[in-house]
Order: sequence, then C-alpha cells, then structure tokens
Amino acid sequence: MEVSARCIAGFRKFLRKAATTVPDRSIALTIACMTPKQALNKAWLKKPIQRTDLDIFKTELNYLRKHTNAVESEEFHKNLVSDFLKRSFYKESYFINTKGRNDLVIHLGPKPQDLVGVIVEAKKPTNKGEM
Repeated sequence: MEVSARCIAGFRKFLRKAATTVPDRSIALTIACMTPKQALNKAWLKKPIQRTDLDIFKTELNYLRKHTNAVESEEFHKNLVSDFLKRSFYKESYFINTKGRNDLVIHLGPKPQDLVGVIVEAKKPTNKGEM
C-alpha cells in the first residue's frame, strides 16, 4: 500500500503543479517502473495456480506472439489481444468487446450492460509515436 499512497500523492502534486504552470512551460512527469512482483498485492502471490490454467496461458501467449505482424493494422492486433484474453482468462465470466470509441474493454460481468472494468488502447507494434 505504500507504493499506491506515494503514487497518488505524487500524481496529486503533479496535477496541482500543472494547474498553476504557465502554458509555455513544460512539466516533467516521472514514471516509476515496478516488477510484477512489486506491483501485485501480496495476497495474489499466495493464490495457487492450476497447472492446466498455466498451460492454457502459455499456449495462448505463444499463439499471440507467433501471429503478431508488424505490417498489419491496429485492428488486427486488437483482435489478437481480444482472442488471447477470451481464450486464456475470461471465457464466460467477462464480456470483452469495443465500447464507444474505446478499442477494447473488459466488462465486470458476462453481459454488455455490466460496468467496464478495464480499457485497452491498441496500437500496432511499429507505431513508435504513440507507444
């Protein structure tokens, strides 16, 4: 929880500074990189993983990596990610599709009427300007 509190405090400080900064001055935003182990709540590290779930994840991740194509469109890659999420994690539990102008969203339930929990913005791998 310390990391979260520091991040929130830093973001609030950034917003306050941004609100008072003259438009022609730039603001530097520092992003702290964390490993997955640092970012995860410690309770998740204790949750056991079924071997079959891990095998499905590995198979689907390999499929995703093999089919990624640098010359294909953003739409192509969005569909690959959507299929990966559906086949490896979410199946019938969560509804995954586009919503409005969002490339891909994961709803908090199996119906499109459920609230959106995750928003994914897809970019093609060679789009360095927006990555």
